This record gives sequence, structure tokens and C-alpha cells, in this order.
Amino acid sequence: MAALTFAPWIVSACDFMPVRIEGSIGKVGNVTIELGESIGKPTPTAWQGPMTISIAAAPACTVSDDVSIVEGPIALAGGILYVPTYSGSTSIVYAVEAKTCAVIWRSKDYEGAAAFKPGRLITGTKAIPVDRRCRPMSRSAM
Repeated sequence: MAALTFAPWIVSACDFMPVRIEGSIGKVGNVTIELGESIGKPTPTAWQGPMTISIAAAPACTVSDDVSIVEGPIALAGGILYVPTYSGSTSIVYAVEAKTCAVIWRSKDYEGAAAFKPGRLITGTKAIPVDRRCRPMSRSAM
């Protein structure tokens, strides 16, 4: 019984769940993301926004215009959407609270692709660890 009392204190890797995107709509669990106008038709590879998020039947919220031009992959972890964006050859990942659409973190600029591994976010060649609540453990560039 004592082990159950301490279970919340056990640190485990944060698992990123990929957002499945069809057209301009992304879904993962009960979270739906509208990505806005697509770039790269007929198979979109990026979206201009504005990005809106809804959870189950709750009203949608709109994410800051700073979070554009969105590209994949997008992932959800611990109620936070990790959203890669780009402008020219520079990329930025934003961490957005799915319930409120609040941007809670911004990566430093990087070149290359974003990737999601257990317990860490990869931006280009840099690995950024995330805590057990799936929050980035590096300072935000905001």
C-alpha cells in the first residue's frame, strides 16, 4: 500500500502522442486542431493558421498569431501541444496549452526538423528534456 502513496513521485518519461493530420484538421485523443489555410496542395505540408484547438465538446480557443507557419510533426504530451513553425530557413517550436491556447514556451531558433522522443524534444540537433509534467526544462526564448 505504501508504494501506491509514493507513485505520483516516480519520475517517468513524458510520452509524446503524434497528432494525425488530414487536410487542415489534426486529431489526437479528444483534442481537435484546426490548422487554417494549407500550403502545398493537394497534400498540405504546412498551414498558415490561425490555429484553433477544441477538446471534446468544449468551445474552441484560438492560438496566438505568432504560432504560424505551422508544419508537422505536431505532438501532444501532458495537455501541451508541441507545434513546429518556420519562417524561411529558421524554425521554432511552441508549447501551447491545449485547454487555454496559451503559449507557455518557445524554443530558440533552429535549423532542421523537430522530433519527439520519450522525455525529450529534438530541435534540429539539440535535445531539450521535458519534466514529468511534459514541460520543457530549458528557458523559453519568449
